[in-house]
Amino acid sequence: YQGRMLSQNIRQVFNEFLQAYTVFQQAGVDVLDIDADSDSFDRAYMHLRMAVQALERRLASLLKQCFSGDLTLHDKLHIMDLFNGLDSRDGIISHLEPIYTAILNEVLVDFETLGHLYETERSLEYKGFCNLPPLVEGSVWINGLRGRLEASLASVRILSDRSDAIAELKALILR
Repeated sequence: YQGRMLSQNIRQVFNEFLQAYTVFQQAGVDVLDIDADSDSFDRAYMHLRMAVQALERRLASLLKQCFSGDLTLHDKLHIMDLFNGLDSRDGIISHLEPIYTAILNEVLVDFETLGHLYETERSLEYKGFCNLPPLVEGSVWINGLRGRLEASLASVRILSDRSDAIAELKALILR
């Protein structure tokens, strides 16, 4: 239910943007005409800019709602991937910065957990796989860890679309 409501609200924001842009286009101002009245362009542009800023605030609020709830790291990264590009807008990035930091912390915890699992359990003979020879057991276990590590690295790639994400991750790892 919540997902449908969020989708409907996002569609509404998009439609309101299209309406504001249509009004701007219909202002009939030729920006290349130096003899034209610049006040009409300034008014039309200011109206569009104010509308876009209000829509950005609403969209930031909706994105914040998307991240609320009990989501896995994969779910959060999927949401970030869906809204890729919107985080470059000033009105949205300020709302999403704490969420990005929390996701980076989750990725770091996942890396630490994988390292701990590997260090503590690599010497144990029994990995919990019944009826498998020890070498195959170890191979299956390592492949599972590798798959989990690749998923975490994929999340870093999604976060790397932001210019400062990798620097933040390095800082978190080095602490």
